[in-house]
Amino acid sequence: MLVNAILTVIALQLLCPQYGVLSLRIGAFNVQVFGQTKFGKQHVVSTLSQIVRRYDIILVQEIRDSSESVIYSFLDIVNSECPPHVKYNLVVSERLGRSASKEQYAFLYRLDKIEEPEVYQYEDALDHFEREPYGIFVQPKEIGCPPFFILGIHVKPSEVVQEMNQLDEVFLQAAQTFKTENGIILGDFNAGCSYLSYSEYMSLDLMTDTRYSWLIDIHEDTTTTDSDCAYDRIVVSGEIRNYIPNQNIGVFRFDVEYALSLEESQEVSDHFPVEFEVGGTYISKQWDPVSLECDLEATAPGLRVGAFNVRIFGVTKFSEADVVEILRLITHRYDVLLIQEIRDSSEEVIYSFLDVVNSDSEVKYRMAVSDRLGRSTSKEQYAFLYRDDKVELLSLYQEEDIEDVFEREPFCAFFRSREINVPDFFLVGIHTKPSEAVEEINHLDDVFKRASSEFQTDNGIILGDFNADCSYVSPGEHSSLDLVKDVSFTWLIDRKADTTTTDTLCSYDRIVVGGGDLMKYIPKWSAKVFRFDIEYALSKEETQKVSDHYPVEFQLLSNEQLRFCKDQIQVLQMQQQRRDEL
Repeated sequence: MLVNAILTVIALQLLCPQYGVLSLRIGAFNVQVFGQTKFGKQHVVSTLSQIVRRYDIILVQEIRDSSESVIYSFLDIVNSECPPHVKYNLVVSERLGRSASKEQYAFLYRLDKIEEPEVYQYEDALDHFEREPYGIFVQPKEIGCPPFFILGIHVKPSEVVQEMNQLDEVFLQAAQTFKTENGIILGDFNAGCSYLSYSEYMSLDLMTDTRYSWLIDIHEDTTTTDSDCAYDRIVVSGEIRNYIPNQNIGVFRFDVEYALSLEESQEVSDHFPVEFEVGGTYISKQWDPVSLECDLEATAPGLRVGAFNVRIFGVTKFSEADVVEILRLITHRYDVLLIQEIRDSSEEVIYSFLDVVNSDSEVKYRMAVSDRLGRSTSKEQYAFLYRDDKVELLSLYQEEDIEDVFEREPFCAFFRSREINVPDFFLVGIHTKPSEAVEEINHLDDVFKRASSEFQTDNGIILGDFNADCSYVSPGEHSSLDLVKDVSFTWLIDRKADTTTTDTLCSYDRIVVGGGDLMKYIPKWSAKVFRFDIEYALSKEETQKVSDHYPVEFQLLSNEQLRFCKDQIQVLQMQQQRRDEL
């Protein structure tokens, strides 16, 4: 079966390339003082050539060469190392900058992949930019996506906010010039750390304007140095966003790819490239060939477990029929679901909701509910809703919290699968108090140990709203958390995920797997944020009526299912390899 599937995929790609996985890989790279000195280091130039040949289009920034010859000499080297049928050309800006230390932008591109591009140089009449944005208009030759333009920028560090807030005007002028709203702004924005605070970042015009999508978020590290800064960014607008698969967006760690030491990497640059891919309609809208996710519809499904902060789930929310219907649909997605922030002094709403979940359905859920918890009068409950045909609830455990560490003491449930062969496991549900998130998270390892002792197993998962990001837990505090430093715990939802339905970009909700053997049964691709707004085609207003959080989830699979998925993923990997060859 596997061999036939592989042959079918390859035949489809060879005979019908328009239905294959062709795409353009596009990058932006600040090469850090790219001039005569750097060009004189053969090993550095060799690495730079490898990096360029990774891309169909790449923006190179910080070319500092008064002779303006180095970039052309570099192009000759790139072409000398390409296969005969692959050739690059380039367009290069004027030398830009107010000081004597001027820079150029250059776009290097594959001649067989795009038409000769038109160029665009922003005329900065009011002198907003240290280095005026420079762009190209791209017409792909091989893939079925619309033409689009790319604007390159290297922002002056001390003027980040001012320059960034002019980029909308630059974008609109380029859109008028090229008669399309399909555009991408990319380059070294210096958009992080000491140059741009989080509040400034969230207030940028490109951030508050919903026409723009940021592909590299503030939690990324785009530097080869010891700093942890998301300087380099990619911002997209127009329908071209629909042709960019999320999993092909990221930072290219050339140090890892080419096995370079820290010193060797920093000789190349103090930045990593940022990148994305643009595919045809088939790759981006109908089927995602490189997500490396397994479709278990052909076999018995595993166990899908989720955690969802429903935001003040009480009488008022339960009275909104449209909201309750979405919550019913979300619940039916899961075999076990932890619901948090149930605020109902009557303690009746959650049972009424269970009746709704079980109405008109052959699938029946049962429920375990905690006491009302909290130091103030605004108390909350946790509830585990679970499919009685899929799992058996073996036991419950409520953390006693003698030292009063937690605002809402963790609530734990011990389950056994009725259908698939996985170990018995327990879940530790938590909703931390935002202002005490660090302290509460640092006591969760103790809670885990007590629950492990109670249930006589190390196979456990902590999940829920940790408030583990943004103003509540800084990146430095996160890296110092006991659950992060303890290698026996695995964080499945990382800091790059956005678990909020609001305009914030915060990874509040998390899943942390403890010791034991459980990680053997959890494929990492299954751990993700469930975007119910997209799944159910909700507006922003409709989404936020449901909650200000998205659920987070993972799957438990048997060994047989994991083997099935391994075969499926091998097919996807072969597709990716074939795509790279093409």
